[in-house]
Amino acid sequence: KLFRKLDEGDNPEEEMLRRLTENGFTHAPKLLGTLEYRRGMERIVLGLMEEYIHCEAGAMAYFSDQFQIFIERAMTDQVPGAPRGGVIELDGELPKKVRELFGTPLQYARLLGGRAGDLHMSLASAEFGEFVPEPFTDFYRQSIYHGFLGTLGRTMEFLRGHLDHVPENLRGPAEQLLGAEGQLRSVLRPLRETRVHSTRIRLHGDLHLDQVLFTGKDFVFIDFEGDPSRPASERRIKSSPARDLAAMVWSFYYSSHAPFHRHAAGATAMMESAANRERVQAWAELWAHWMGTEFLRSYRACTKNSRLLPPEGPELSLLLNCYLIDRACKELNFNLVQSSGWMSIPIEGLLRMVRGGGVGA
Repeated sequence: KLFRKLDEGDNPEEEMLRRLTENGFTHAPKLLGTLEYRRGMERIVLGLMEEYIHCEAGAMAYFSDQFQIFIERAMTDQVPGAPRGGVIELDGELPKKVRELFGTPLQYARLLGGRAGDLHMSLASAEFGEFVPEPFTDFYRQSIYHGFLGTLGRTMEFLRGHLDHVPENLRGPAEQLLGAEGQLRSVLRPLRETRVHSTRIRLHGDLHLDQVLFTGKDFVFIDFEGDPSRPASERRIKSSPARDLAAMVWSFYYSSHAPFHRHAAGATAMMESAANRERVQAWAELWAHWMGTEFLRSYRACTKNSRLLPPEGPELSLLLNCYLIDRACKELNFNLVQSSGWMSIPIEGLLRMVRGGGVGA
């Protein structure tokens, strides 16, 4: 793997893979070597040699293909009631009909949640050095609270100034979202006063389904460099695991829309009538909601004896809500710049958080 953007000093992906390789973590490529430029004390990593991983597909391709297979079968069935929670749920029983309809992909969502838990546990296991977990202090909490507010404000301002970049069918929801800025701020506001009992660790930093390989039986995480548009020093800052989890939750929503964005045969035909579009949308929301929910529940079961996440439901809901809003805002910004139809996911997702209260108890 060669890097186009070069930074002097330690490379985040090299550090991450070295740590995981030394720990014997088997769900990421082993680090086999580095290609470096050295001059005196200066060191720049030009590339990495990583273990080759044989896979059937990327995890995004797997889940989106499974959704397309599912939706072609489900269109003859009645859509179960809408989820009682918001974007995902922390507790509550999985409906029997959902378990029966979703089948194997739901099991793999649980498996992926467990693997994400294993990943974070491995990264947090250091007792000395760069990877030692740090407390989620009040100072840090105030810092990210103001950061979340800033991201939300800039996103709404950018959307307001670029409504002409929004497709006609999304113009109404985009205007609704602009009107709901105050409600989103109210979701973030409790973080200002609520103490968070958890830790901060080194993270993947950009954990979504396109950063995961599906081997046919299991999952392997790749691309540990984080957001390459950010300086390496910023990508090495420890954060709450909720940041990675929020990115993955939204990724399940993308997986339920991918067949329609890539105009897959069969998927496009389903969207020809308004009645079908409403049914597909209802099924897509149900799919993403429960895939993300089971992913998170499995993650929590894997990490329950750690301090990676707050132990209490309300505290955890607040933290996840904040990171979900922050991630959705960043993706909306990106898709607005690209004039991409994918902006429907963060627009509708943020509206869903306003309507449903974000993370359901």
